[in-house]
Amino acid sequence: MADELIDIVDKNGNPTGVQHMKSYAHKKGLRHASVHIWLINHNNEILFQRRALDKDTFPGLWDVSAAGHIGADENPKIAALREVNEEIGVQLSPKDLISIGKWHERHAHPNNIIDDEIHIIYIVKIAMDLEDVQLQDEEVMAARLMPLETFKSKLISNEIEEFVPHDLDYYHFIIDALTKTF
Repeated sequence: MADELIDIVDKNGNPTGVQHMKSYAHKKGLRHASVHIWLINHNNEILFQRRALDKDTFPGLWDVSAAGHIGADENPKIAALREVNEEIGVQLSPKDLISIGKWHERHAHPNNIIDDEIHIIYIVKIAMDLEDVQLQDEEVMAARLMPLETFKSKLISNEIEEFVPHDLDYYHFIIDALTKTF
């Protein structure tokens, strides 16, 4: 995966004025920001992507519709639009993105990556079927739609081993936001 210059952020996700390459931030466990974009269609189905098998973190697991690091000096909404377009080939406009907040997660991976991220989270209601999705092979190996209620049931029964191990509270936060907003 390509290295990129990113902002180091404080506990609230605000840039500190320090920038490093993503690989260095991961090696040292420096806090940085990412965007998570959750897409749900008019049938209340969430789009999940399956991470490519050669990803450095959580290869082959199902994850948020689109996600990625925010580049140095990049606006989070611009990063969100870029990631959705790059990873799943869906064109959105800034007005489509509904900001629902931020979430902090820290994962230490077996390959010496320490991922300390503030996720800036957006949700989007969109007319979409799987045929509308164009996968970026380097990042994503598959996509699927899952009814919101099915995902909620999987969480309740703890049947989520095929998903990226985000905090359970994170997943409940997403479900609550999708349910209350749409």
